[in-house]
Amino acid sequence: MLLEPEPGLAAVGPVGFWLANSLGPTLALVIAVGWPALLGVLTTRRAARNLAKADLVG
Repeated sequence: MLLEPEPGLAAVGPVGFWLANSLGPTLALVIAVGWPALLGVLTTRRAARNLAKADLVG
């Protein structure tokens, strides 16, 4: 969707349209994939650390 030469407003919405036009489709795609992955890694690490602290057996 973002790799099209001219992403349409109807396809990506106003924020996606602005991001694709100001950042470019490649950087917008990298950000769209990268920040959720980073957030997932950080929250998984924190959950594992909290589990290790609270675990009575391990």
